[in-house]
Amino acid sequence: MKPLALAGLVHSLFCDFDTALGEAGLLKTSKTDSSGGDEETGLFKIDNMGDAYLCCGWLPETSCKSLSRCVCVCVCLCGCM
Repeated sequence: MKPLALAGLVHSLFCDFDTALGEAGLLKTSKTDSSGGDEETGLFKIDNMGDAYLCCGWLPETSCKSLSRCVCVCVCLCGCM
């Protein structure tokens, strides 16, 4: 595969990831509660670095609930490929 074709494929895949996570409600959203604080929900996309899609979520929460959400993200991303 030629370099420009590969770059186009990776870009397309990352766009599909963003779309799928957004439609599944897994991307980070910020809601302000009545006390003025922020309640963060979802996954936070940090960056695209070359051919890496870097994100983190639900930290520092450690529970079965956060683990199951991470599995949902993996299943969602696998469905894009």
